[in-house]
Amino acid sequence: MKPHHFRKVENRSISLLLCQNWDRGERVILPKAFGGSIFFAPLFHYRPGRGTALYFDFSDRRQDYDHFEQHYSKHRHAVDSMLVKCETRAQQFLELSERANPKDFSKAYSLLLSIWPLIDFADIFGSFIPDQISPPLAKKAQRLRHQYDQLLSVGEKTFVSMAKKKLPASFSPIVQLLTKQEVESVRLPPDINRRKRGFIFYRGKLFADLRLETFARRRNITFDAAAGSSGPLRGTSVIQKKASGRVKVVFEHSQLRKVRPGDVLVAPMTTPDFVTAARRAAAIVTDEGGAMCHAAIVAREFGIVCIVGTKYATQVFQDGDQVEVDGNRGMVKLLTRR
Repeated sequence: MKPHHFRKVENRSISLLLCQNWDRGERVILPKAFGGSIFFAPLFHYRPGRGTALYFDFSDRRQDYDHFEQHYSKHRHAVDSMLVKCETRAQQFLELSERANPKDFSKAYSLLLSIWPLIDFADIFGSFIPDQISPPLAKKAQRLRHQYDQLLSVGEKTFVSMAKKKLPASFSPIVQLLTKQEVESVRLPPDINRRKRGFIFYRGKLFADLRLETFARRRNITFDAAAGSSGPLRGTSVIQKKASGRVKVVFEHSQLRKVRPGDVLVAPMTTPDFVTAARRAAAIVTDEGGAMCHAAIVAREFGIVCIVGTKYATQVFQDGDQVEVDGNRGMVKLLTRR
């Protein structure tokens, strides 16, 4: 049997609660909203101190971005009507998040779950394939993406905040490793110590303390190979300037405090929580993203040298490396190893 090939799309600092919501949102809610024409089955791989990597099966033609555009072209009015309903729910979710009442935990979780068609529509049409669709559709998607880009970051903060208030204080250090069901039942899982060493979440199932290589072998899966460390990295340049500085690699929000003025912020991607640290940096370099990604928008707004979509910057560089970020050539070059 031909193996399924997975590719890492992004890396985020997210809890198991959001992994669970994301999985069901794209694997179950999305196909219901689009007549079964499209679904995604993300694979989440959490490692302590390195955030959670998201992989998608691009060898499965059922999980193809093209299905989105095909469905929209045939059912435009129905999709537009569905998106309006999602926007209403998105506003309700944001209102709940501001109150952060633990009694609203289940309702907030369900609301975010119901918004996934909007999140994916805006993200895919507004970021991944804007050059391949009609200008009106791209404009609509980019408006939605700009307006609701913070939904996942807000969702993460809301779930964790509500869960901490809902649970006994002794649960606080492990809230990000709990499932929705465990939060609702106030139940400590027996495998919590194994989860602390890492986990894989795939198709609704949790695999604690399991190496990605072992999981891949059992499932007949291959992953993109990591890059080597020789030669400069190339990506999409946002600001046509040069900058140099010491690398600070950030995988999780808790690591943002180590970014000092003049450092080069290297991350899988950025989210709204990164803005304060990004403004201190001399340059931003990301693994993922394109011209419309969050890092690119922040870089243009504050005039920061930025190269996105290098694929492997977080694997090639490490804290303390001295690098040159050449926005004129879209290149990141190692000057001295720490």
